[in-house]
Amino acid sequence: MRRLGLLALPLAGALVLGGAPAVAEPIVPGPGVPLARSGTLVDAGFNSFYESGPSVVAVDTAGTRIVASQDGRIQERRAGGSWSAPRALPGAGTIADLQVASGRPGTALAAYVRTSGYGKPRALLAQVRGPSRTWSAPYALTKPASGARFDVQVLSNEDGDHAVVWARSDLSRPQLHTSIRLRGDRWRTTSLGPLVGGFTAAMDASGAVYVAREYGPGNDPTSVVRRVKRPGRAPGAAVVLPTRGSRYWTYLVERTGRQTLVVNDHERPARVLRQETLGGPLVTVWSEPYAWVRAAVGGGRLRLVRQRWTESGTSAAWTQVVRPRPGPAVALGEVYVARPFMDAHGRGVILSGRDDRVEPGQPLDDIDTVWARSFTDSGMRAPFRVAGEPAGYPEEGLGIWWDGWNATDGHQLLVTYSPHANQPEQEGGGMPYETQLWSTQVKR
Repeated sequence: MRRLGLLALPLAGALVLGGAPAVAEPIVPGPGVPLARSGTLVDAGFNSFYESGPSVVAVDTAGTRIVASQDGRIQERRAGGSWSAPRALPGAGTIADLQVASGRPGTALAAYVRTSGYGKPRALLAQVRGPSRTWSAPYALTKPASGARFDVQVLSNEDGDHAVVWARSDLSRPQLHTSIRLRGDRWRTTSLGPLVGGFTAAMDASGAVYVAREYGPGNDPTSVVRRVKRPGRAPGAAVVLPTRGSRYWTYLVERTGRQTLVVNDHERPARVLRQETLGGPLVTVWSEPYAWVRAAVGGGRLRLVRQRWTESGTSAAWTQVVRPRPGPAVALGEVYVARPFMDAHGRGVILSGRDDRVEPGQPLDDIDTVWARSFTDSGMRAPFRVAGEPAGYPEEGLGIWWDGWNATDGHQLLVTYSPHANQPEQEGGGMPYETQLWSTQVKR
């Protein structure tokens, strides 16, 4: 399952699948790390909060990875297998901004914008794939409208439930909607209210959808409002989350519905708030001044990675399990940016990057060396280099995300490489912003 980070924006442009590129690739794999090219994104801008990886890649609980192209083709790799040939998404037609999600083995969700050409009406559609791996016919979530633009998140859980959350960004005040399709049911659409700024969404094991959205007077987002849409019920009341006006927040939901809120602020202590009991209030469980914190949740566990920046621009980083009971802090050394990923069994990785261009709070998508350090409930393992840039390519950008773990492949990692990430745009438009996708499986 791939879940997007805070303020997720859809990736624009095309994903080119299959075959090795004609030019030599400058990306350099780490020792013993098998990297395989799995696609190319064109004009793929990563929002500064877009920390959980491109939504064109999804992984189900059996370890099958799905890569989807913007023209309606999909390519997949089952655990222990090889990549399939690209296949067309049936009935999709001319589409853009395709996103995918997956959870239950064999199932998947695809959402995309259908259009008949530039300046023509656009509509948001969805298709689902059942355990038999057969795709449904396209379902129109919206009616075609000229100039329509959509910010979209796609959600799936381990039971095979799906949801699409979207905002129409061409409106004077965008309205947020969600459409939920429980396993064996039909799509059911609900309005969640106006939007100012960005939003993030998550789904629990029951099929309930949790949405946190920025809102405020005029066009200035001053608060974050959470609403929960449970199957068969009207949306719950809007609840203001205690972000204290910070734009650097992350909202996490476990499959049980337990919620965690991470708030970073340059002028106040970083804070982590959590529901200590299901359905209870968010209470502060960790706070530290002059620090930046990221979190991972799963199975009732809460793991933090906290950083303090030095005068040289690097940061001293530590990781610590905070719940279900506090554990010892483990030093990670000096890095520029680091983030934990974890499953419901307490197993995961801490991904880090090293680059003298990275500013505090940036995501792992514009760095020159990417590292991983796996862990279980028993402790941490030694760090290893996943990929890096060779000498002579100082202005490129690497990114890294964790797709999950399975017994056959071990940890599944996705590396992105942007050859022109830091080159100035040429007058009149410049070259396309290209992001290459590389996949690897590592047992460490």
